[in-house]
Amino acid sequence: MSEIGKLQGLITVNEKPAAQTLTKTAPTRSFEQLLQETEAKLKVSHHAEKRLLERGIKLSEQEWLKISRALDNARAKGARNSLVVYGDLAIIASVVNKTVITVSRTEQLEEQIITNIDSAILLK
Repeated sequence: MSEIGKLQGLITVNEKPAAQTLTKTAPTRSFEQLLQETEAKLKVSHHAEKRLLERGIKLSEQEWLKISRALDNARAKGARNSLVVYGDLAIIASVVNKTVITVSRTEQLEEQIITNIDSAILLK
């Protein structure tokens, strides 16, 4: 059996011209809009999610939004990896990927050294 014969059951031929088969769809968004929506979302790594659960740390949607905006501001200034100090939390985040890498209480950081960051953000 030829390749075309094998594919005949898998391919449907539409008899109507393409212009007649178009259906009304939701308004499309531009690539720029999709990119902005994707960039706007703050991601939490598996490691950070585990630390949040282990340490009983819960943040509201508004608090996550505040952190996200702070990372946007840091990115605009050229930051790549930041320490975000927010209340009693120390958050390490990749500014470039907009991803929270880990979260800890600041009291748990005594005498620890934080490396691989190029900026610090102090949020109130």
